Amino acid sequence: MSGHSKWANIKNRKGAVDKKRSEVFTKLSRAIIGAIKLGGGVINPEANSYLKVALDKAREANVPKDNIERLLGNYQSKQKNLLSLLLEGYGPGGVPMMVRVETDNKNRSLGEIRSLFKTYGGSVGDEGSVKFQFEEVGVIDYEGKLTEDEELELMERGMSDWTEETIEFGVGENGEAIKKYLEEIGKRVVSLGKRYKFLGANLELSQEVAEQLVDLIDELEALDEVESVNVGEPTNE
Repeated sequence: MSGHSKWANIKNRKGAVDKKRSEVFTKLSRAIIGAIKLGGGVINPEANSYLKVALDKAREANVPKDNIERLLGNYQSKQKNLLSLLLEGYGPGGVPMMVRVETDNKNRSLGEIRSLFKTYGGSVGDEGSVKFQFEEVGVIDYEGKLTEDEELELMERGMSDWTEETIEFGVGENGEAIKKYLEEIGKRVVSLGKRYKFLGANLELSQEVAEQLVDLIDELEALDEVESVNVGEPTNE
């Protein structure tokens, strides 16, 4: 799962910035809304594990309870007007990209996203243009080193791949069972969600193009309507 290139270093720099941004309420609120959607629209955190993890993270960042309740109430009232989109395209250097969007104005969101892709030399493609190169997987971000015995136990519970920070599992597997076991062995669960994992061969990019790709990802993620951005793993050794 982990990359071994300058691209990995660029992502690490981006990750340090994102860690600071995660304390901003707009970022946390997007995670909460995304968790509701992943949990089938369920607002009750006891019946939606994704939402429970997102709310715990918001509370750790000292987001006021009133703000969280207002956010949940506003989402519930607007839910009928929201449209889910999965956009496919190519970023700088021809890197395949998947952008998940939830919006109440399809034309506005499509216009903004197409404009960003064009700015960075990419383009939004037709449905099916890149999705065949990805697989949807469940993802848990956690803190704490795993022992070999713990890795075996997690594989029994459906873990398919992992690093020292992230666990992947099939979307049909029980992510809640993995999350529960991690908590039982004293690991801190940071987030629970889904993403599109690239299955193709890595693309070689220059340093300049790799940095353009990171900038495009940053700008896409800054849009309120964008829930997630997944890309093919580049390399630029």
